[in-house]
Amino acid sequence: MASVIRRAVETVSTSRADDLAFHALADVSGILEKVEDARIVGGQMVALLLDAFPSAGVVPRRTADADAAVSTMVAGSGILHQELTAAGYQATAGNNYRRSGRSIDVLIPAPAGHFIRQEQGGRAFDAAPGIRLALAAEPIIVDANVTMLDGSLLSFTARVPSPEVAVILKAYAIQGRFAAKWRVA
Repeated sequence: MASVIRRAVETVSTSRADDLAFHALADVSGILEKVEDARIVGGQMVALLLDAFPSAGVVPRRTADADAAVSTMVAGSGILHQELTAAGYQATAGNNYRRSGRSIDVLIPAPAGHFIRQEQGGRAFDAAPGIRLALAAEPIIVDANVTMLDGSLLSFTARVPSPEVAVILKAYAIQGRFAAKWRVA
């Protein structure tokens, strides 16, 4: 078994949208702390990895939400839904949760190499290729400190896929953007 990689990062919120996205990321990261089959993915994953493993000349693209990937077992159990609603989030769609301008999307593994909408535990989820790999591989633990617009410090710990797995996830995401929209399983 490989040893866990842990990185500390410091970053700065540059807009109100950043503040909301970082708060959503901190919220979902805290909720997922006790869930082994969970990772932060999407744009926040990329930003955290770029802070953890800086590359000269790369300008990260900001995102307005936080994306969490969980196993179908976790999704079907309803535990995550209960935890998010207990934290004040409203389920606006099967896998989207909102609270005071914050937005969290929950993704599950796709059974095949394409994006589909799939029901688990009575809720609809976006199933994405590459998520199964992200959940199976050892995560990178990122201890983040974010200076918010008002100067306050927001600290949280997030589990993200390794850079190699992140590249696979983003390759699927790019491929998915040019394909037909979600299929229903």
